[in-house]
Amino acid sequence: MKRMSTAFVAMLALCLALVGCGSSAASNGTPTQAPTTETEQSSAFVGSWELVSMTQEGEETTQEDIETLKELGLCVYLDLNEDGTATLDTFGEALDGTWEEQGPDTAVMTTGDQTVDITLADGLLTLAQNKSSLTFKQIDPSEKIVTSNEGASDAQYFGGDTIDALDDVQSIDVAIADDDVCTIKAVATGAYVGDPAVMFEITNKTDRDITLNNTTDDWAINGAAHSATMYETIRASETLGSIAWFNADDLAEGETLTNITGTIFVYDANDTSTELAHYEFTL
Repeated sequence: MKRMSTAFVAMLALCLALVGCGSSAASNGTPTQAPTTETEQSSAFVGSWELVSMTQEGEETTQEDIETLKELGLCVYLDLNEDGTATLDTFGEALDGTWEEQGPDTAVMTTGDQTVDITLADGLLTLAQNKSSLTFKQIDPSEKIVTSNEGASDAQYFGGDTIDALDDVQSIDVAIADDDVCTIKAVATGAYVGDPAVMFEITNKTDRDITLNNTTDDWAINGAAHSATMYETIRASETLGSIAWFNADDLAEGETLTNITGTIFVYDANDTSTELAHYEFTL
């Protein structure tokens, strides 16, 4: 479960970061305009593309992880149209923008005020920014797995975590939140598949599904910044466990999980651009 949910969070975070989540003109109800040119875009870039690999801060997500998510209907597609419009479809959530060819092997995609470089090499198309990238292969549009949002939740459920998933468990009892949105309590620390981790218990007190989606660098251990990953979707009125873990390789030798600080963000599971609450904590 950890491996699958890590890939899910990494893919979602990278897709949104590369194209600037929420900055698209389409997100505020204003149609995204195609580039003003005398002729329509016509090149090898035009068509439908499916994600086959990704790199986040220099670390690659395996094709096996992407295929596993695809089997669950979690796919990422990019459409570059002849009229200069573009759509990035991430797990059924579409983000509109524009694109423009710069040369035979280069182009740019723009959403709102965010611009991403596009390169084409060996039949693969890559969106890149800093040390992160998304690489796509071209497909026939009929090959797409259509995610329908009608009459069903968009949220993806991984079933929650239990304390049995941790080794070297040390119980704690720290209340982090108790309001109209949720109750959150830190219940234990330990090792999660070899990585230092904290176990949280969350109760969703709303009438909607909520998502805890945290891939963030602003958590800290003993005052030193560390990236933490935590992902869970919790149905209305449900209580689940969720584990936040740190990369063991990032911790100094002998460093222990003490004096942990950070912020937990809670979103509407069916519209992850809508933040319902966030909670700063110290353990």
